[in-house]
Amino acid sequence: MISSKNIVLLCCLCVASFMVSLDVSIVNISYPYLSRVFNVTIENVSNLAIFYLLSLCSMLIIFGKISDSVGASRVFLTGSLLFSLTSLFCAISGNFYIMLIGRFLQGIASSMISATTGALILQRLPKEFIGRSFAAVTGLGGIGFAFGSPIGSFLVEKFGWHSIFLINVPIGILVFIFGVVSLSKAYETRLKSKIDFFGSLLIFSTISLFIVILSLCRVIAEKNLILLLWILWFLLFFFFLYHEKNNKNATIDFSIFRNKNIIFALLSSFLIVCLFDGFNFVIPFFAIGAMGFSQELTGFSIGVGSTITILASPLIGFLSDRFGHRNMCILSSLNVFLSSILFFFIQNFASIFYFVIAIVLAGVGLVGFFVASPSLILGQVKKTESGFVSSFIQVVQNLGAIIGIYIFSNFYGKIDIYESKKLLEKGFHDACSFGIFLSLISIIFSFFAFEKVKRGALSAERKDK
Repeated sequence: MISSKNIVLLCCLCVASFMVSLDVSIVNISYPYLSRVFNVTIENVSNLAIFYLLSLCSMLIIFGKISDSVGASRVFLTGSLLFSLTSLFCAISGNFYIMLIGRFLQGIASSMISATTGALILQRLPKEFIGRSFAAVTGLGGIGFAFGSPIGSFLVEKFGWHSIFLINVPIGILVFIFGVVSLSKAYETRLKSKIDFFGSLLIFSTISLFIVILSLCRVIAEKNLILLLWILWFLLFFFFLYHEKNNKNATIDFSIFRNKNIIFALLSSFLIVCLFDGFNFVIPFFAIGAMGFSQELTGFSIGVGSTITILASPLIGFLSDRFGHRNMCILSSLNVFLSSILFFFIQNFASIFYFVIAIVLAGVGLVGFFVASPSLILGQVKKTESGFVSSFIQVVQNLGAIIGIYIFSNFYGKIDIYESKKLLEKGFHDACSFGIFLSLISIIFSFFAFEKVKRGALSAERKDK
């Protein structure tokens, strides 16, 4: 039986997952509006997403390690409270650059929640409820993402852009309060291994400098300075590799990358997330600026597509278990490929129905990857390595999201959303061409990512022969 305290904890984790996913979706649909309010280009407004993902990506493994030492509950509670405070900070920010700082801090809070949710489920809840608990948390996160677009559009139209951040404040406070009630120190699980703070700093610095250089490439014309920064980054990166290789308490275990199946699966996952998040960023601009959709209609259409995708998730999970995770990865890549083709020809079929179908295909492809790719990768490693590998998968996916938003926003460049319909159409057309290319590469990588054959199954196969 599951106790009332455990039920409260599970509700907290579900609501936290819902809150983080809702925030990502709400803010994403609001980028065209924020671009107009702050009078910045599409290229510049993309930094709101990039800065958020930068801190989220660079801090995930770090907080995973910290939670192993100080306890997952402390990190989770701090993250939920910090998410409320940083959301309030974004809501009261007076200009675009203050909001950038707020989004960066929000990403840190989000990484604290994401890095500890799985650990709290495994440590605090009964074994017989772990699978259902993960399903509940993932499901609520998906619902938050699905409803974020219509909710965000409604809030922006009726209450202004401040409301898209203020909605997080009471939710985060409730998660913190009920989290304090349900989390007991008696159940705290900690490891005695030391935290490699210097290695953690190197991870953060390496990822941060990489993104900063990409951002500076947009605004600095001096090529020699950019070249110097890239040289500095490579030196930092190789020093990081040297430090991790010669450290007992290394933050990253590079031995797992000797497995080519893991490499191909990670690369394929990186490309799919890169493509999906890139499209996810540019689609609202294209729908509003080129197709003539209103803010509310755009949010509603994306929300409908996302909802259909979430409803299909249980079937996707069943098919992945039944026919193999590798096959699901290949099928998911094909879905994203078809979606990219549909978007490529969308100007010939400018209807809401066509728009929603393309979104559903892309969403089903992404969900298929989120279900199958981690299962394929984790099936290649020992259980003692699963925590680190799980965090690293999230890092790779978030890096893919950052690169995707950066590249796809460059197809629009410095144009204003209401400036030129033809420029928006051309930029989206080029983005679709690039998306088709990425999805084809992902299909190839997925084909070469084989699942690990269990010894029992292999022996049975030999006997049959």
